[in-house]
Amino acid sequence: MAAPTPNTRYVAHTAVGIAGGAIVQKWLGTGGLIVFLVSGLLVIWIHEALDAPVAQVMAELGLQF
Repeated sequence: MAAPTPNTRYVAHTAVGIAGGAIVQKWLGTGGLIVFLVSGLLVIWIHEALDAPVAQVMAELGLQF
């Protein structure tokens, strides 16, 4: 089992952030302070849930940077 390098973690973090932001924007739409705050919280939750697993999968597939 390969361990992800710091750069692999960074790439995974970036990919999760972009994907999470796009998903939340599509789900909630745009407009308003409440939507902005809720979308920020959802993206933070998505990061916490998926950063490490995505980095691990990338390392196992040999996608090390």
